[in-house]
Amino acid sequence: MIIDVIETIATSMGLSFQHGKADFQNLIADEGTFPALYLDQPITTNYNLTDSGYTIASYPVKLLFLYKSEIDWTPTEHDTNCISPAELKIRDFINRCNSNTSIDEISAISSFEFINLLDCNLSGKSLDITIQLNNTYSICIS
Repeated sequence: MIIDVIETIATSMGLSFQHGKADFQNLIADEGTFPALYLDQPITTNYNLTDSGYTIASYPVKLLFLYKSEIDWTPTEHDTNCISPAELKIRDFINRCNSNTSIDEISAISSFEFINLLDCNLSGKSLDITIQLNNTYSICIS
């Protein structure tokens, strides 16, 4: 379900969406359409059991906001063409998470920039964020 929520937000932002294991990022990036949002897998799930018997799941995920870059660009060109636009997309993504009816809470938000990631030269920013969906499941506690 978390993949579906992130994909819906990504496509509403005009980003192509990919996901998979870190080992396959190079393969996926070679075939991608950019700009793109990449969800790194596997996805960890943290569970919290409430006193009322509900289990709440949260997902600390790593997202990459990717823009096609050139290996001979200067740092300023990377910033202008990839990193700054990725920063704007991250802010938009966070705002859309806050207003998404499937998401109850976001937390632990951090980011870093990168230049010429992978072998097809992608620059942009990562986003580490914990997303708690608003679905809870009750269990019987004896």
